Amino acid sequence: GVSLLNNVKLAGLAESLGFAWGDTLFDAPREVVLTDMEACHRFDLEDRLNELRCPLTLLVGSEDHLTPPRLGRRMKDRAPGMTFDVINGAGHMLPQEKPDRVADMIRKLTKTSETHDG
Repeated sequence: GVSLLNNVKLAGLAESLGFAWGDTLFDAPREVVLTDMEACHRFDLEDRLNELRCPLTLLVGSEDHLTPPRLGRRMKDRAPGMTFDVINGAGHMLPQEKPDRVADMIRKLTKTSETHDG
């Protein structure tokens, strides 16, 4: 489980980023959200991005404080050929905040994939 110290740190981080318990991101029970945040914090395969041999696209919200655009740019630098796009005015919940923009990007990627596959 989540240690008490990390629980307090992550709760403080979430609240310092402007999230309040009961907001869309935090509709789940507090312990579930904090455990998920801790798992995400520990998960890091960034150094292995260059091993991927499939097309990669990364969408990042310009107002995302959890995974800000600077981290996306760093990932792009480690994954040659990655498409990277910043969606202005969006935070961390892109599909909920900018559904039309995300859907347009997915349609564009699907068309590109179909063109390359045959």
